Amino acid sequence: MLIGYNQATSMKHSNLESDIALCKKHGFDGLEMQTALMDKYMASHTLDELHALFTENGIRAFPVNAFTDFNMSNKGSEAQLHYLCACARAACSKWLLPAPSAPHRYRLV
Repeated sequence: MLIGYNQATSMKHSNLESDIALCKKHGFDGLEMQTALMDKYMASHTLDELHALFTENGIRAFPVNAFTDFNMSNKGSEAQLHYLCACARAACSKWLLPAPSAPHRYRLV
């Protein structure tokens, strides 16, 4: 069994780098990345730096959470999917968690 930390736990008070440092310090095996915090990190870092952040700290990258708006016909969705997959690949994660859009934005049939 692996012990993981989901960044949603402290999203408003943290960032990717400090969460990885805390995972290492407190014995977590991996980190489930939130896209908002990953986006902030990627605004000033490269995919190679993202890879190094995980590997140098010995923390596994659990799923990238979450690919939103995948259920909408939105031209930006495909670009967002490719970006998130590139980030997941760089961090050595094999998963991307889709999260549907808010209920008021689509109609159930």
